[in-house]
Amino acid sequence: MSNINSENMNQLNQENDGFENILSKSSLKTGRKFAAAVADLTPGSIPDLSKGTLDVTKLSANQINELAKGQLIDVYHGHVYIHSVPKRAFMALSTKANALIKGKPAMDRITIKEGGNASEIALFVILRCVEKVTVDIPFGRNFLECLQVYQAAHVLGMAQHTSEVLKKLRVTVSARILSYAELGAVLKYCNPADPLFQHVAESLCYLRHQKKIPDPADFAKYLEQHADLSKAMEAIDQKHRARRSGDRRPKLTNRSTSVSTSK
Repeated sequence: MSNINSENMNQLNQENDGFENILSKSSLKTGRKFAAAVADLTPGSIPDLSKGTLDVTKLSANQINELAKGQLIDVYHGHVYIHSVPKRAFMALSTKANALIKGKPAMDRITIKEGGNASEIALFVILRCVEKVTVDIPFGRNFLECLQVYQAAHVLGMAQHTSEVLKKLRVTVSARILSYAELGAVLKYCNPADPLFQHVAESLCYLRHQKKIPDPADFAKYLEQHADLSKAMEAIDQKHRARRSGDRRPKLTNRSTSVSTSK
């Protein structure tokens, strides 16, 4: 058997000028699938979805219909299948879906890993809104259902569409004292930075200051077991104490004094 000398090796290492790269069938299939997916997401009648979500309330009926068409994507919460919705509509309404699908147009499944305690029924309700290309999110039949819908919208990257739901929840919090079950649900579904969490903390601070908490000792024990709420209320109390202290300080007034001279 003859050895390959260095000259032959150099020839083998040279570029194959004049020859075309041969793509495998799987590569060609993947390329066609990607191109088809990109084309499906960019019909000429709707704004460019790659630039971000859309204000669907300002779109024409024809544009809304176009968003409701095209390829579907399956939405899972963990390992649980929730619903299938049009990719275009999901990209138009959800910041999370927009970022994911824009990066992988051919994807046919989205798995939401955040919000492990989210209600699957509430997630389905929000995805039905996506399917209909509407931001008119239903409130639910009671405070808990409304809260679950609010959280589900956040989990699906649609927090920007929850202003009316949040308003409904805030009105309820201001109108009456929440039960411990309702309060526990707020702590379960909302983080301390959430505006609803902050509103609940503000309301409880006011009720405690006005001595309207039904069982103050029991509520104090409850706060001992829920550090986030306790810290939020303490921060609010400190702010109000500082304001009240400032209001009690004597105010300085500018007094003009007249000096008379006698000749």
